[in-house]
Amino acid sequence: MSYENRGLYEERVFQGNERIISPMLPDLELTTEMVLNAGGLDDELLLSILL
Repeated sequence: MSYENRGLYEERVFQGNERIISPMLPDLELTTEMVLNAGGLDDELLLSILL
């Protein structure tokens, strides 16, 4: 990780079962779907929020 960009983040969109990549936590085994399901949101509710 470069310290010249400290405090700045590069935007990236993760979807579905795609593994979330974190330079700070390279061994993280987490997907977008796992994060959204952890909140107890079902697909219908999630779509109504997003749309």
